[in-house]
Amino acid sequence: MSILDQGRQPSGFQHQLSEFDEQARARLNGQPVYDDSSPRFEDWSPEKQRQGYEGLVREDVKTASIKAVADEFILLHPEMPDHINNGEAIAKNLRLMFGDVVYSVEMFEAAYDVARANGALELDQAEIVKQQQAEAKTKRKAAQDKRNFEAKRQFNPAEDYSNLSLDEIRQRADAGTQQELESRAYQEGLR
Repeated sequence: MSILDQGRQPSGFQHQLSEFDEQARARLNGQPVYDDSSPRFEDWSPEKQRQGYEGLVREDVKTASIKAVADEFILLHPEMPDHINNGEAIAKNLRLMFGDVVYSVEMFEAAYDVARANGALELDQAEIVKQQQAEAKTKRKAAQDKRNFEAKRQFNPAEDYSNLSLDEIRQRADAGTQQELESRAYQEGLR
């Protein structure tokens, strides 16, 4: 402190510059003051600020993509209520199984299967029963359709085959003969 400044300062008061004051003075003097090791965004160099911003944008895009896939997954599984415990269980399995990536619906399915097998999910049992009933109904319909198709393909000598090709007539006759032979073999085996 100079002699001229002594008169302006109260006696015994030593003014110490804070970090803010030092940076402000350096900036006013035209000196670039950057601290890339600082946790504060404002202290970083323009390069590091750009990198930080681009990293945040990438994270936002990744988060939005994962959210969109998660919403699609939730629609596919009405038996799993969308609440925090189920979300945490699925997220934990996703991180353990696949790491920190943008997850696909197939990855969600795999994590769901593991969480369900471990009993980590709270599921709507009424919805599960509805799904099982619908699946059983679909299987019964498929089996009935298959039986109807097979019955239609069997050879019937009284039917009009004028609109079928010779190969299709031969296939029906072969299928009918095969069934007849199997039926006889089965009946002879029972005797």
